[in-house]
Amino acid sequence: MQFKSLKNVLWPLYTFTLLISATLIAWHLLAQFDFAYPQAYKLLKIDRHIAKFAPQNRYREQFELTTQDEHFQLFSEILSSIQNNGKGLATISYSHDGNSSPLLRKAEVVHLERVAKLVDRFYWLGTASIVMSILLFLLIKRVKPTRLKLKQILAVIFVVVLSGSVILFVIGPKTSFHWLHTQIFPAGDQWFFYYQDSLMTTLLKAPDLFGFMGGLLVITALLIYSCLLYISLKV
Repeated sequence: MQFKSLKNVLWPLYTFTLLISATLIAWHLLAQFDFAYPQAYKLLKIDRHIAKFAPQNRYREQFELTTQDEHFQLFSEILSSIQNNGKGLATISYSHDGNSSPLLRKAEVVHLERVAKLVDRFYWLGTASIVMSILLFLLIKRVKPTRLKLKQILAVIFVVVLSGSVILFVIGPKTSFHWLHTQIFPAGDQWFFYYQDSLMTTLLKAPDLFGFMGGLLVITALLIYSCLLYISLKV
């Protein structure tokens, strides 16, 4: 009886760990292409955003004189540092009038270092999920539990994603963004930065860019997940 119960949870466990695995693969893949920042830059009109708010910055000067290519490079350096446990964040700089100024203030560096730790933990979780997925798949092939139908699994995922999208739309992306940060980061940590105080948020046009990145991550993860699941069911 216990063995039969175990067999019944193999597929649900596998599909869950596979989803986390697909999300990690999607994140790592998109990180290699800077999460399509150049495309988001044009779509969200970040150049105009920088031109408007960079001159208003109370701590840094002449960032509005930097070029589009420099913006792409700065974002790439931030993302690379986050992918590398936050190393190098304090040394990221931009040039103006023959001088060089650090892009990030201390509070921004601390915040991004915390983000890097979260990403590092996600990599550990995702890697563990990949290992677990492989083990569960091998076990499934050995004991041959009742096979789930791809359409049923995808239907459940579609409902979950659609429900999440509706909730996000009703609550609003900015409210969701703020709530998520209050849940993730310790009380007292600064995670909100006005455009006039932060070249980081100006460069990212936060939270708009995060919405773009989140959507891209979800779509990519679901595509990878669907492909892996389809192969699993056909093998």
